[in-house]
Amino acid sequence: MDWTAEDIKNNPFTYYELDNESRNLSGYHAYTRCAFEGYKEMDEATKLTYIMSTHSLNDDGILEEEDIVDIIDSTDFQAVKVVRGVWRKMSENLRQAWKERAVDLNNRPQVGQVEELPEMLARMNLRTTRVTLRKWLKTDLWFFAKMVKRSIRNNNQRHLNKKTVQFPHSVDIKKQIYRTGTVSAMLLEVLFGDKLNKLKEWELISNKGTDPFTYHVFSEARVSELFTFQDLEISSHQDNREGVKISLCPYGVVSNEVNQSTFAYAMRETRKTVTMLFNEDEGVSCTIIFPKPTLAYSDNGQRRQIIGYKCDGTVVSGWKLIQFNPVCLYISLKNTNNFKLLAAKVCINGNGQLVASKSSC
Repeated sequence: MDWTAEDIKNNPFTYYELDNESRNLSGYHAYTRCAFEGYKEMDEATKLTYIMSTHSLNDDGILEEEDIVDIIDSTDFQAVKVVRGVWRKMSENLRQAWKERAVDLNNRPQVGQVEELPEMLARMNLRTTRVTLRKWLKTDLWFFAKMVKRSIRNNNQRHLNKKTVQFPHSVDIKKQIYRTGTVSAMLLEVLFGDKLNKLKEWELISNKGTDPFTYHVFSEARVSELFTFQDLEISSHQDNREGVKISLCPYGVVSNEVNQSTFAYAMRETRKTVTMLFNEDEGVSCTIIFPKPTLAYSDNGQRRQIIGYKCDGTVVSGWKLIQFNPVCLYISLKNTNNFKLLAAKVCINGNGQLVASKSSC
């Protein structure tokens, strides 16, 4: 594509551009949409000329037809690599032109998108608006609380136990709670609005810090704080028949000096430590404070990706933390399927002892 900066700014939008409904395009996105379309339409000779001119290759006039095909079909010059290579070497004025084109694309009217309140809603007086909003929020909160509470009381469907999900690293559900649903953006803003700043400060894992947000919560106490609204606490369930309290909780695995291991549950945390509750050999529950696990990244020379959490192996009272899995929470104020929750369940009796429960994981 040999467009000048003026061409980029002024040429009509292509069908490929107009067919895309996104309104969050960057200059790179605008460029690739045009570049891929243009590259696919080139014949082999034009492709070769384009590849050689953009990659500083020389043609001594000795290329046979088979050589041309080999160059075009080689993995080094696949469309993706060619297009990306051109962008990396592109001058700043051309990049700026693509950014301006992206702005124009993002500012297009979008059919079906709500641009302003309907007149009947805009004319509602403040009292009517408050009454209506409270009614809607009460209904939304009832459904939201019911969704979470039901997940605590019931186990997952069997097929979910073998499923893997991204938060953003790959996590096996196994017997953890996994719940997805659509929650009104208004309710999420009301419930988590004041708490989102704390989440972003401590527990935000999203790569860019923009919607959607992925949070990792490190203790039962923090989960309870986030899911308590005045006197409504929805992250736990009191099972009076069994005399236990079942709560959403991060979990891990601890190991002793003879390599015996058991599940442990993160009850409290500080900036640098996490308090784990687990049963020793005699079935007596104990709590030990371990150094807080840190994010682990892939080390394959490519783009860094989160692969889980690493523990430093510190031995405390004969035990060390060897695995950790936080409560994972996905919240979006834009997407349709905008709420996802992955968490273990911990069952504790009235004496503060860790017990098994028929309704627990």
